[in-house]
Amino acid sequence: MNANATTSMDVQPEVQSLLKKCPFCSEAILMEAQKCRYCGEFLDPELRASVLSKPQQKWNPSIAAALSVLVPGGGHIYRGKTVKGFLWLILVAAGYSLYLLPGIILHLLCIPFAAVGNPMEE
Repeated sequence: MNANATTSMDVQPEVQSLLKKCPFCSEAILMEAQKCRYCGEFLDPELRASVLSKPQQKWNPSIAAALSVLVPGGGHIYRGKTVKGFLWLILVAAGYSLYLLPGIILHLLCIPFAAVGNPMEE
């Protein structure tokens, strides 16, 4: 271990007056800090509420498209649209069993339909 290494509270007294302990992880942080650099928690309750109230992305369009490339309807199932996904799977399988070209066309149509939509709402 380095002889010059110090813990977070082993600092000079004039610097220590600028620090406070994080209420979540007890590490020394600046008095003006709004977010702890060690644990990542927001110290300001209003800031924490505003960050937590932002809508979260429920699905990724790229993953939905990639799954539909691998398995027709896989992107729809990933998005939570299970019935629609199995319908696409059956439709594309029927297209491939009849002739190759209808199956390819339906498979190619399935991919963008899996990736469109608002990932924040669905």
